[in-house]
Amino acid sequence: PDILAAEAQVHAATAAVGVAEAQLYPSLDLTGSFTQQAAKLGPLFDGVNSVWSIAASLTAPVFHGGQLEAQHRAAIDQLAAQLGIYRQTVLTAFGQVADLLRALEHDAQLLAAEQRAMTVAQASSSLTLEAYRAGQASLLQVLDAQRLAAQAQLGYVRAKAQRYQDTAQLFAAMGGAWRDWKDPALRIVTSGSR
Repeated sequence: PDILAAEAQVHAATAAVGVAEAQLYPSLDLTGSFTQQAAKLGPLFDGVNSVWSIAASLTAPVFHGGQLEAQHRAAIDQLAAQLGIYRQTVLTAFGQVADLLRALEHDAQLLAAEQRAMTVAQASSSLTLEAYRAGQASLLQVLDAQRLAAQAQLGYVRAKAQRYQDTAQLFAAMGGAWRDWKDPALRIVTSGSR
């Protein structure tokens, strides 16, 4: 949306340059009229009673003290400024998208690592509980293993939430809803373990 708005401003500035340039040249106005006149009502619509009139007028900027030229230069400068704003907007938008894609890649790696940690912590908790039942571990060891498993699960949930947040920010930066995306490469980046 930012890029489209900046593009519209460039189009408006381009049109303003065209208007300012057109004001530098003479303008030619052509007018025409057709009338009927007769002394009596009966022969009013005869061809001999028709009168055509064509007129032309030419107006040229003679002396404006350089005002028109200055307006033309100002319009060109305004166009250059709008082009600069457009370029900056495009670069900013591409930078945001690139940063978010990089964040999504990092999120996928973090999510995989947190899932591995959660799996290991849950297995360790199960083994510690079995050892406690067999009399080989203390209750404190079981509680500690369960605490570590809960922390690993919390880390996994936080990583998953961060990935969802970065995905939503990517959709917002791209200016579209998730169902509008047809690019399979984008679905690979944003999909993964859920």
